[in-house]
Amino acid sequence: MHTSGGSLNLSNISGNISARTSGGSISAHNINGDFSTETSGGSIHLRDIDGNLNARTSGGQITADLKATHNFVKLHTSGGSIRLKMPETKNALLDLKGDKVHISELRDFTGTVKKTG
Repeated sequence: MHTSGGSLNLSNISGNISARTSGGSISAHNINGDFSTETSGGSIHLRDIDGNLNARTSGGQITADLKATHNFVKLHTSGGSIRLKMPETKNALLDLKGDKVHISELRDFTGTVKKTG
């Protein structure tokens, strides 16, 4: 799915999804499957995502509330903050880049946290 002139609103979708816009925000909820999304002109708001997640924006914040993740969560913003809430997971790779990053409590986390900039 692609648009160059507006916002995207997605809900109640199963399967592997790619959604991109160059001119608006992205909202999605109740997505079951791998989800890749990108915007250059707005914020990204995600709820009840169950699958791998790759989200990127150059002009806003990213908020994500995950039901489950399988292998990875990649959230990047060059012009805003990231707020991530996710259930306990054993093997997910987190790649988060933003002005400020807030993650819900991570129990039994093994790995490294690195702040750059």
